[in-house]
Amino acid sequence: MRVDCVSVPSSAAEAGEAFVLFNLENADLDSAPDVARLATDIYRYAREGRRVVIAEAAPALAAACADIGLKVEEVDAWPAPAPRRADLFVLRNGGAIDGAEVVSPAPVSETGLRVAIAGLGLIGEGAALRIGADRPAYAFCAALVREPFKDRAPLAVDQVTNDLAAFLATRPDVVIDALPDGAAGRRLIKAALERGVSIVSANKQALAGSLGQLTALAEETGATLRYAASVGGGAPFIETTARAAQEADIFSIEAVLNGTVNYILTSLANGVAFDDAVKAAQRAGFAEPDPSADLTGDDARAKLSILSFIAFGEEIDPDAFDIEPLTAEKAAQFAAEGGAWKQIASLERQASGALRASVRFERRDEDPLFAAALWEANALRLRLADGRCVECAGKGAGRAPTVESILGDLGDIRRAKARRPKIERTLAEDRVTA
Repeated sequence: MRVDCVSVPSSAAEAGEAFVLFNLENADLDSAPDVARLATDIYRYAREGRRVVIAEAAPALAAACADIGLKVEEVDAWPAPAPRRADLFVLRNGGAIDGAEVVSPAPVSETGLRVAIAGLGLIGEGAALRIGADRPAYAFCAALVREPFKDRAPLAVDQVTNDLAAFLATRPDVVIDALPDGAAGRRLIKAALERGVSIVSANKQALAGSLGQLTALAEETGATLRYAASVGGGAPFIETTARAAQEADIFSIEAVLNGTVNYILTSLANGVAFDDAVKAAQRAGFAEPDPSADLTGDDARAKLSILSFIAFGEEIDPDAFDIEPLTAEKAAQFAAEGGAWKQIASLERQASGALRASVRFERRDEDPLFAAALWEANALRLRLADGRCVECAGKGAGRAPTVESILGDLGDIRRAKARRPKIERTLAEDRVTA
């Protein structure tokens, strides 16, 4: 993952915060589950826009970071390159740096969340396996699936059901929506939010066009609605767009938003036939058995609609998009012409104030951001009304990066829950003192 803020301060990078020293002195780097948790801890800081430097040899940790698409700089010895505010330096053997905020790996929290997961496909199962390994921070209380009696031996779950009412009756704190269907996901999200149950969603089709209504419902019931995994996979496009929108009006968005199509286009550039490229994307776990949502541009349209709500507070009518599908004929044209062909999702505020949206194929040989986005990578460019620019790139598809985004949202909710009793105690003490 790369997050570049060009003349645009992120909340961490330019708000005067010290850079962070992440001390691994007491960490077990020989334990795969512990290394996975460390990578999640580091990802938490990286999606805030921090540059990450691992300052001493920790191959297992570096590999875990690479698996989730987290780009880190590695140096063999300390001192590392001169730190900047809001960087994250990871030190294996302890140490100190003047001006650093020193943190250690987060202990396994006693403030647990009861988590229910809807959908145990590639992403849902990946989230379930990670959550099951993170007790007592999380308790996997229920799964909503089409076939409840299917053998799911690796998963330790209290209840598996195909009944939504029974699923929510397990009283989860958070529901993860990893359903493949938009309409079913929307019903699930509404039902959970109405009961005050928080949602972490990877289901872009459920969210697109309904974010205004769902956000208002969450605010009304006091639930939390998070959806970092719905756009960008492991790349923090939601967080980056939200930070940029706080700094200035956003003028336009350009992005590669579909990892499957990008994987196919990269394959075509390497001489692979179109049908074989689609099958390879399916085998790699990036494309569904039915890849039509990717190839028609519908997936990119849904993701751009979500970014529109974050950037402009407006949702775009799906019929207002100009969409170009990827066909065998176009694939042959791109392969014959060569160059860096990309599916570019674009959104621009026009002089009239209206938003113009499109998903079209463009050749971007001379564009370093998009030309370098290969295979399942996604890339995002935001232009602000005052001329400044924000860019972000990372793995946009696959189980590990997407699950990491889900865990990032879950972690934020869990930490907020852990802080709440402290805040309530402080307020109570203030009332007594008064």
